[in-house]
Amino acid sequence: MVAPPRSTATISSARRTPHQGSGAWSAAADYKVTPDTLIGFALAGGGTNYSLANALGSGSADLFQAGAFGRTNFGPAYVSAALAYGWHDVTTNRIVTLAGFDQLQGRFRAETFSARFEGGYRFATPFVGITPYVAAQAISFRLPAYAEAAVIGTPLFALNYAGQTTTAYPDRNRPAHRQILCDAGCDA
Repeated sequence: MVAPPRSTATISSARRTPHQGSGAWSAAADYKVTPDTLIGFALAGGGTNYSLANALGSGSADLFQAGAFGRTNFGPAYVSAALAYGWHDVTTNRIVTLAGFDQLQGRFRAETFSARFEGGYRFATPFVGITPYVAAQAISFRLPAYAEAAVIGTPLFALNYAGQTTTAYPDRNRPAHRQILCDAGCDA
């Protein structure tokens, strides 16, 4: 007898913390195409507002994330894949009072792309199951150029940074966050 296709969905409502001005939402669903194949997706979004002490600045950040995955079994073997995208929209406002009163504003939109492919084989023993696997993963962060402009006053103390794209292929000996931070040349 073949099991009927299975479908699940989860929707999470917005959660807001009044003194931080933040909120988030998420939704996900998966569908069992065959008894051995599962596909699905997930979406998430959120936003936050923040401020610096002594009224020296504030900012806001919005984000959106989307992902899709699939897995299929061939007896005790399996293959799976996942793809994801993230979008981040950040605005900063700073007050500089070194040479009068300057209000500086900057905005950037960063993106994240990632993918993971995996395959394995489960060996069942009387006491425990063992599943050796092989996986490949890549993560790319794209941070565009950032430049502050003077809303009030002069741009004398405005910050300017060049854009950067970093791609990492993490492995078990060098986690992604360490690899990305070290791309500029620190000791691994």
